[in-house]
Amino acid sequence: MSLDPDDQQVLDMMKAAGRPPVAELQPEEARRMYRASRAALQPELPVVAELRDLSAPGPAGFIPLRIYRGIGTEPGPLPVMVFYRGGGYVIGDLDTHD
Repeated sequence: MSLDPDDQQVLDMMKAAGRPPVAELQPEEARRMYRASRAALQPELPVVAELRDLSAPGPAGFIPLRIYRGIGTEPGPLPVMVFYRGGGYVIGDLDTHD
């Protein structure tokens, strides 16, 4: 099976940079490295009508939430998409997956 050329290019760049495997890093260092790479690879964010940061209580503290309202929509009930980011819930966060 072949890998998408864009994905292969990212993997090649990581290897050329000498980036260690995430599993070999302490969580704090893995978070720092992941944030730095996301900043370099993140596309420009689209313009939206509204962006609000909220939080909801969870069993281990507050869970950050972000609400986006699309251009051309009015405030009020709208369809919803919920994105639960994966990756072990250790390295990434709301901003790395904005």
